[in-house]
Amino acid sequence: MSMLNEGLKKLDKNQVSTAVQIFTSLGTLDQEMVKVVNRAVKTVEDAAVAALSIDVLNQSDKTRTKGGPGKATGSTYPAGNVSNFRAKLWSAWGQFLDTTVYSACAQMALVQSVMESGDLASIFWVQVVMILSKALSKAAQGSSYIKQALEGEHPKLLRLHLDLHKRLIKINESIFTSIKECGSQFENAYLSKSLARLLDSVHSMFASGVPSSEQVDGFCRTVTSELGVSLIDEALSRAVARNIAKSVRLFCLKCEQSIVFGEDATQLIENPSSSQQLNVSLANSVFLLSTNLERVLDNTTSLDTEASSEITKSFGNADNVMKMILTPLTAAIKSAVDTILISMHQEDFANADSGNTLYMKELTTFLQRVTVTYLAPFNNLTLVSEYCLEITSRTLEMFIRHVCMVRPLSTQGRTKLANDFKKIETAVSPL
Repeated sequence: MSMLNEGLKKLDKNQVSTAVQIFTSLGTLDQEMVKVVNRAVKTVEDAAVAALSIDVLNQSDKTRTKGGPGKATGSTYPAGNVSNFRAKLWSAWGQFLDTTVYSACAQMALVQSVMESGDLASIFWVQVVMILSKALSKAAQGSSYIKQALEGEHPKLLRLHLDLHKRLIKINESIFTSIKECGSQFENAYLSKSLARLLDSVHSMFASGVPSSEQVDGFCRTVTSELGVSLIDEALSRAVARNIAKSVRLFCLKCEQSIVFGEDATQLIENPSSSQQLNVSLANSVFLLSTNLERVLDNTTSLDTEASSEITKSFGNADNVMKMILTPLTAAIKSAVDTILISMHQEDFANADSGNTLYMKELTTFLQRVTVTYLAPFNNLTLVSEYCLEITSRTLEMFIRHVCMVRPLSTQGRTKLANDFKKIETAVSPL
């Protein structure tokens, strides 16, 4: 037994092999191996409890004074400030995983490899995973500070567990299966708080009207932060991505609810009304949000495709908001164009006068004005260009349709119309 213990400490395969052969010859191998496993389990259990003990964590604070609230034996409160306490908690748990758990697992894997049969290390690993989960749950029940740390900073806990697993699979990947279930009981709480942070950020942006560009930038920084800490694990990053998508949809919904419809939002006679200015601000806000988040996704190269796609799909809501604003506005423009072109029939195309036509002059002035005044303020040039193409196509189609119906038409009238064909290219050029 002394030889076995020394071989396990040094991870000396020869010594462990010799000890196992002796136990086999004595016919006591099974019971001795049970003792070894039980001892290792007890070591891990005790170390897990110590790593999560508030008393032990408080005692490690060399600057603390005797007495006072939170410093008595058995206290559930941390000594010193919470951030220092959490730093000690993560340090203690990380050291426990790196030393105690890793060493015990490496030793059990060595024993199993020497025995060449049985699944001693695999059984031990299952017990270790259960020990870690129970220790974390019990510590959370015993102290709200530990519970808040495990829930609020769940990615740190997950990262420590994944780092341990990466080391263990180098020893034997088939023995040391997934460790993600350790502490998974805190993931739902973390995701709920993450979603709350994102949604609260959206609600606060609309507290005083249309969000400013600074507020949108601030929200994108929140998204970047939430996404960044989740990149340690694909499943976590996908869950956080779903939260981000929900917050984007809420942002777009609030913008949609703020859109003003009606004549005031589609008037084309005076300077932009307050309703039109509001709609432009809303459209530009959702466009800024989607472009900023696209940049975030482009810079987050380690984000997996599924998580990225989850966020990208929510951008469709932003496009819908802009379309809800632009569709009635451009419909009003097309209607006005129709009215101007119909006035073509008030022109005299039968007499010798080949001067400028009033309807074409009005059309040129109108399209120049509405483009600059009502369409140019929208920042989404791609989407605005699509609507401008629609207006252009409609204008040319209606022009040709009415030209075909002009009566009576003299030779001079044909020359007049020929000039209008040249001028209409200039008229639609602002679009």
